[in-house]
Amino acid sequence: MTVDPVRMAEIAEQTYLTLVADRFGDDGIKALRRTLETIRELYRYISPENIDGTLVIACPVSGADYQENIVYASRRDKDGSERRYANLAHLAHAYDQDARAAITLVEITDGRLFRLHRNVSAPDYHALSIRSVIYVWSDQCEQFFAGGKSRNVINPTRGVHASVYATPAFRKLEEALDDYRLRFVRRCACPILAEVWETGARLTFVNKPEGKMRKSIAHFLRVALREGVTVAEEQNVDDRHPVDVRLTWHFATRVALIEIKWMGDSRTPSGGLTTYRDARAQKGAQQLAEYLDSQAAQTPGHERTGYLVVIDGRRRHLNSRTISLSLTDAMYYENREIVYQRPHHEMRADFAAPLRMFIEPATAQCMQN
Repeated sequence: MTVDPVRMAEIAEQTYLTLVADRFGDDGIKALRRTLETIRELYRYISPENIDGTLVIACPVSGADYQENIVYASRRDKDGSERRYANLAHLAHAYDQDARAAITLVEITDGRLFRLHRNVSAPDYHALSIRSVIYVWSDQCEQFFAGGKSRNVINPTRGVHASVYATPAFRKLEEALDDYRLRFVRRCACPILAEVWETGARLTFVNKPEGKMRKSIAHFLRVALREGVTVAEEQNVDDRHPVDVRLTWHFATRVALIEIKWMGDSRTPSGGLTTYRDARAQKGAQQLAEYLDSQAAQTPGHERTGYLVVIDGRRRHLNSRTISLSLTDAMYYENREIVYQRPHHEMRADFAAPLRMFIEPATAQCMQN
């Protein structure tokens, strides 16, 4: 099913439009429009699924002395000053990972400025909304408050779209990668990926299989994600290092970097084997962390996430003369996960959990145990 995000937002809007109109009339509708514009613009620069805490966006109804409400709702920044921004791109940059883990309030002022209040104490949204339109994102749910009343935002595709106001960039990518793992990698159903094996038994990789692995993933993502995103292979993140795949979204400042590593045994030109095990994945994780640092320096205004994809073709008791294995040896590594010495995915917010994609052997060609 194809979902029109614009139509979805329009449907959701009906649930709280009446609330605002009943409480504040035309002035309330104007405040609501400004709030919606701010939400959509802010979500161009940040992904709501990356907000672990609470985001509050508040717009006073015309004539309301809103600053009085903010004083009682907010703890000022640690340096004792509030932060003001003329555009949301700069505000989004200041809305860092620490702020996203706490309660942060964005105040829309009459002068077209935005005030950012970080680490606020738990506000009373009903009290704040007596003279204001309030939007709250918390625990993957959205609400509007107006005149002391609230309405939940209906999101019919919550599993795909974190917010009805945001492009589902990273979440949709993660679902696509998981689909690729289950439907195309596990039994090597992708014709491009099938070319990485020396024989149909799927025991030994051909020499240097990484190019076809990269081509397979990139091709799948172009088809799965379609419009609105560019999928490019071997893109430089600095003047020396190319990442395997980089995705850029057209209507949101989001970038995804995918580093691909393989584990298993590949045939060398001399007939021997090149063997890669866990250390290969460990190296890939460190490379990706460095690529993300370079990407942050080059495009500081972009939301970014890194994905380490490990294509796992390991087989036990394989040597350069092996033409068949027992099913037990061929499937030995199916559920043997990698323990990362430096778990970057636990240490930094822009590094997704690594994805190990095990390729099964052709079981019909394995010897019975």
